[in-house]
Amino acid sequence: MSITIDYSQFGTQTGDFPTAPAQPYQYSNLYNGITDLATDDRVIIFSGLPSGLRIASNPATTQPYDSVFMDIGGAPDYILMNNTGSNTWQGAEDSNFICAYTSGGFWAAGEITNPIGVILTGLSGNANSSILDIEFTGLQEISVAFDNGDFGASYDMQRTASYTFNVAAPSGSNIRFNQLTNDSWYPISIITNSGAVFISGLSYSNSGSSLLISNGFTGYVAWENNQLVAHSGNMPMPAPFERVYFPYQFDWYNTVANELLSNYSVIANNSGNSGIGIIQLNQQAANGEQFSDLIPPLRKLHVAFTTG
Repeated sequence: MSITIDYSQFGTQTGDFPTAPAQPYQYSNLYNGITDLATDDRVIIFSGLPSGLRIASNPATTQPYDSVFMDIGGAPDYILMNNTGSNTWQGAEDSNFICAYTSGGFWAAGEITNPIGVILTGLSGNANSSILDIEFTGLQEISVAFDNGDFGASYDMQRTASYTFNVAAPSGSNIRFNQLTNDSWYPISIITNSGAVFISGLSYSNSGSSLLISNGFTGYVAWENNQLVAHSGNMPMPAPFERVYFPYQFDWYNTVANELLSNYSVIANNSGNSGIGIIQLNQQAANGEQFSDLIPPLRKLHVAFTTG
């Protein structure tokens, strides 16, 4: 059977509702939740509506959206993130958790102040990509140990990988580290346990550079201003995650827009100022999606009102 909701049950009584499907929307919560709506009826009657207040058709979309929910394993709930511009999204409740296009030339999500914060890296997209088009995974770091001269006549190093040399690699061994993309963050981790290691390569602008790293070195080598440079200590993350080292990884499941996805048909919109408005929830959206298909934060009924 249908249910009736009186206007007095609205958390905020106002006739000043937006008329166009553009954010930010104004929301009016109900004091009491809708729990007894029959699935074979799905009719909701609004009573006591003020004169001039009309039920409007539900908006199909609120794009361009300005907030998303990110579902990450280990997080207590879906993380609501707001678009702050410049390819950056910031947590609504935890401002230290952000998602951004990094100086490394890829998307990443994680905490920017916690040294063991979650870091997820995007496997797709570019600086202009929608956050919904980015697939994230835990930061993958390749570790390679050279116990003999098994780097052979030549060996090409990969960015963000870790290399341990338990054997010397002097000049002539042709250990190469080339800057293949034009990114300001381009490091590798290096440990030398048995003799010096000679590394050479070409920058993205085709400038040659080389380094002789002494025995006993623990740190990282990076391309900076077309030069190979060595730094002791842990390999840092790309901006804006510079304060994060050796990240602790969780799994990313999905990212969804904080859209108004309620679907209903207007049966009566109070056009005669009777104080009655009637809607019927659609069984499913045009794309076949039902409310039960939505993530929990989006399982809400949004009804649009207008005046006139």
